[in-house]
Amino acid sequence: MRRSMRGWPLLLVGLLVACAGGAERGEKASAPFITVTEIFASEDSPADNLDSLAYWSAGPWVLATAKATDQLVVLDARDGRVLRRFGERGGGPGQFRRPNGVAVVDDLVLVTERDNGRVQLLRLPNLEHLGFIGEGVLRAPYGLALNRNLEGTLDLYVTDNYLLPDLSAPPPQELGERVKHFRLDVLDSRLEARLVRSFGATSGEGVLTTVESIAVDPDSNRLLIADETRGVQNIKVYSLAGEFTGQTLGGGVFIGEPEGIALIARGEGGFWVAADQRKHRTVFHLFDRRTLRHMGSVVGEITANTDGITTGECADQGDGRLFAVHDDRSVVAFSCNALLAALGLAPR
Repeated sequence: MRRSMRGWPLLLVGLLVACAGGAERGEKASAPFITVTEIFASEDSPADNLDSLAYWSAGPWVLATAKATDQLVVLDARDGRVLRRFGERGGGPGQFRRPNGVAVVDDLVLVTERDNGRVQLLRLPNLEHLGFIGEGVLRAPYGLALNRNLEGTLDLYVTDNYLLPDLSAPPPQELGERVKHFRLDVLDSRLEARLVRSFGATSGEGVLTTVESIAVDPDSNRLLIADETRGVQNIKVYSLAGEFTGQTLGGGVFIGEPEGIALIARGEGGFWVAADQRKHRTVFHLFDRRTLRHMGSVVGEITANTDGITTGECADQGDGRLFAVHDDRSVVAFSCNALLAALGLAPR
């Protein structure tokens, strides 16, 4: 049954103070958080095992990867209706094996496929296949971040969570290829892609042990890379050239795994939103884009166990949306302005 919340007052932020659910196994008791009401929740689809999200403004659409059904699910960003499904299991064009990360720039959508060891490039709106990236280079790709550079080509950063045969993480000295940087040139329906570099610290605080989510901020020369390792659970800051900057954020703040990362832009500033994946209630932590200082945390009425998040039309004063996966089975939306207002960060 569809759980539509569209008619609820948008600013039922109601400065309710609510607990973010019960404590997870091995975690400390949760602090109280301000609750922000979701605008909508899409229809439940437990069989999909939804993971990551991307926003396409021309739709407006939200694209979600479905790991269990090997598809992309396309939803209407205005109300969460499922518009179409694309793909099937396999190794050919338009086929996926465990699609995980997804990103959109202009009319291009890129999807990581963990079990095919590649990134697939498609063109919107028809999801026309344009090519594969990273075959023979990527071993277990998960997250990706994408931006158009000053030369007009695309810089693509992919996290590669390769494991040892026993499925444990390699020792630090073998983690120097945790992120792959590709440069793409797409002309009409022709794709040219090359590996620029592989990187990752092999000692110290910058080691990337368990990686998935990654975000790029070219204006600040930053890559934000989440490390999900139990006991670490922070976001490490790298330069676009692949050097660890010595900065981390979220240490001691994340209780669950640090998952999706998305930007609410306000001119050259704004706020990074990072999902703290907790089983009973996801906590969304906000960090100042410039200083990376933690600005506060909120929860939704229902949203839990979140993997991917993305934003749409949230730049400057726009009252856009933060979209989040709920419990692997649906997509919810929040008002960006409501999230900021809840923490006293409303546009001014």
